[in-house]
Amino acid sequence: MSSSHDITLTPQEQALIMRLKSFRVPEMAHILEEQLKDPNADLNTFMERMTAMIDAEWQARADKRFNRLMKEAHLRYPAATLMKPFTVQNASLIPRQ
Repeated sequence: MSSSHDITLTPQEQALIMRLKSFRVPEMAHILEEQLKDPNADLNTFMERMTAMIDAEWQARADKRFNRLMKEAHLRYPAATLMKPFTVQNASLIPRQ
């Protein structure tokens, strides 16, 4: 059974991937390379393959932006998560008089 990494790209395919990287869309280039090496990629429609490339690039950029904003925020507890509810025992939002 062969791995997708065993397939060699043609010079034309390699040039196409290099052009995508020069356009600063490296994630699209990575997904295209995976598709070119995958013998079953032709089973997907053009739209499915293009969507996979665009979604990967969009997600990579969104992740990069999020990480940059988190770093710029200088949070007191950068490892804190919003996934777990924060509770304080015996706390009240009404100020005591």
